[in-house]
Formats: sequence, structure tokens, C-alpha cells
Amino acid sequence: MRARLIGERSAGMTAVEIYDNDGNLVWSHRYFDAGATHGAYINGLCQAWDDMRHCADVADYEGGMVDADGDPELMDDNQYTGTMLEYDSDSNTWTDGGTRYLGQSHEIVDACMIAGLIEPDDDHEDYVDDAVVQAIAQHIQREIANV
Repeated sequence: MRARLIGERSAGMTAVEIYDNDGNLVWSHRYFDAGATHGAYINGLCQAWDDMRHCADVADYEGGMVDADGDPELMDDNQYTGTMLEYDSDSNTWTDGGTRYLGQSHEIVDACMIAGLIEPDDDHEDYVDDAVVQAIAQHIQREIANV
């Protein structure tokens, strides 16, 4: 299974898409549709990372975004969205999605850099001391240690 963290330039959306090994979209979710307080914001970003990390268990997930036909809704669907981070559950590999600045999702990317999951880029130093990034990185490090 592969998971993609989707960000949005215009409105700052954070979403996750999960694909099976044949490349079919099997689940998607958009976080913060109803907004979020500071604590809920951090929890939501941590949940997005958790949903990516456990994508092989997607059959157990509840909810998700579906279209009128009941199929998972594509989140990366226009010129303002893009993949910021990818995870392959078969190889347990995290990779930079190639799109750095698409809303709040960059905080998950920076937290993954702090946690050592992906290589830091040139802009990473600007976010190392950010409280939200640090909280997500601590969550990631705890989760990795519990494996």
C-alpha cells in the first residue's frame, strides 16, 4: 500500500490518499473540515501521519471522503494541490513528495525530517524550532520507538 500526504496552496488543506499495490485509490480523508483549535490541530496532523503509517490496515479505517458513487474522493485534484510526502508500507519507506509549500502539511514534512525519516532540505532550518513541528516530531519518534 502507498499513502500520500496531500497539501493545498490556496486554502491550506491537509489530506491523505491511500492506494493499493495496483495504484487504485482505496481511501482518502481531508482533515480540519470544521477547523481546529491549537491542540486539535496538532492531533489532526499527528492523525494524518498515523493514517499514512498504518495504510496497510486501511480496510479497518472508518469514514473517509467519498464521491456521489461511493468511491474514494481524489484529494490531489487541481493545480493548487500536490503530494508532499509518500509512504510505502511494503518497504517501510518515506519519501519527499517533491512539493514543499502547500499549506499546513509542510509541518508534517518538517517533523519527518526531525525524526530522521526523510533528508532535511534547505528550508528545513526555518521550522526546526516551531512548536507544532516539534510536537508532531515527538509523536513520530514515540510511534517509531513503539515498533
